[in-house]
Amino acid sequence: MSEQVYIIENRSSGVWTDMEIPGDITLTSDFTFDSRAYDLGESLGAVRFQFEVWNEKICELDWLRTTNISLLVVSEKFYEVARSLSNVQLQTYPVEFYEDGERFHTPTPYYVLQLGKPHDYFDREGSQFETRLNYKGEEVISHIERYELRLPQDVPPLFRLAISPWHPTFASQGFLDEARRQKLTNIGYMDVASFSPTNQLRPL
Repeated sequence: MSEQVYIIENRSSGVWTDMEIPGDITLTSDFTFDSRAYDLGESLGAVRFQFEVWNEKICELDWLRTTNISLLVVSEKFYEVARSLSNVQLQTYPVEFYEDGERFHTPTPYYVLQLGKPHDYFDREGSQFETRLNYKGEEVISHIERYELRLPQDVPPLFRLAISPWHPTFASQGFLDEARRQKLTNIGYMDVASFSPTNQLRPL
């Protein structure tokens, strides 16, 4: 890879007082959520997402952990950092929070952030991964030990891959630098490599 990129993850569990919490929030929207369209960067239309709040400290966090792992639910500040570095239009959808049926208000807006179409940067020959057969008898990737990526000259600040078993989000060095400058909270990052004692998630 010509430019350093990282896998980033949500670290909101650092403020949880109850480790039985399933996430910061849970999706409770009454419309059918098309996760495939979201993953492919296709417009979801004029939708407003609703979430039940499990963690009352979400106002301290810029990236909320939801029980649907594919959704990126971020603060306005997180979105502004991503938008300032991106050369493509990032799609956002408004969010409402509820707690026990009552609106839960936050001092700053949050959005479901859609990064656009997933990218075909995955280098199958350089990466280490395992495969399995799906119900159609097709071979699909089930686990990735190490990512090797073929990156363009202009790396997107945030992106996802067309091939991925668990929806990791990748970030450029530029995004991490600006995230630190803007003091975004609860973001952890690791090298694009195998999970090992030398490659653990590090706080921003």
